[in-house]
Amino acid sequence: MVEPSIQLVTGLLIRPHILQRLCCKRRSNMNRILFVISCLLSVLILLTTCERDLQLDMVTNREHEYAEDRMKKIAAAIQSRDAESIYAMFSVQAHEEDQSLRSEIERLFDYIEGDIVSFERFAFSSSRSKEKGYQKHEIYPTFTVKTSRAEYRFSMTECIIDTENPDNQGLYELEVFAASNTGEWMTSPGRNRAGVSIIE
Repeated sequence: MVEPSIQLVTGLLIRPHILQRLCCKRRSNMNRILFVISCLLSVLILLTTCERDLQLDMVTNREHEYAEDRMKKIAAAIQSRDAESIYAMFSVQAHEEDQSLRSEIERLFDYIEGDIVSFERFAFSSSRSKEKGYQKHEIYPTFTVKTSRAEYRFSMTECIIDTENPDNQGLYELEVFAASNTGEWMTSPGRNRAGVSIIE
């Protein structure tokens, strides 16, 4: 009596088309597996990208909300001529670098003509860094501020987070100028310094 395994081998040798069919079936199964793996990887990459974009959108929305809230508080303080409130918005670093900050705030009150009617975001940028465990996050919003008599631009530099030097957190620079001066203020020598700069 011939063993079953010998019969199988003999049958394959006698009928090679059966062996060919088995090999084709195995290749087909491998192709299906590779296709499924490729689809899964594509979906995973897509989900990761979407999650990253969603996180970035959430951060950007928070930045805009933070800037809007800051401008709202500045506008309210100007309306009530509350110098102490604006002074407190500036960082410890700004206080140390600009000994004339209080007088600059008073000058700001005198510079703005009329009552503040509205404000809207004109431009916005931000920077975020994370290195050796330290984080720093800054925003640079510019608002168009309309009063009953004129229109201004308020451009700010503010540090939201600085884990290495918390004294940097808060407003660092506030530039104010007439909306009609847009373009000229970019070369002002007062840029990138602490405190309130009125550019005329």
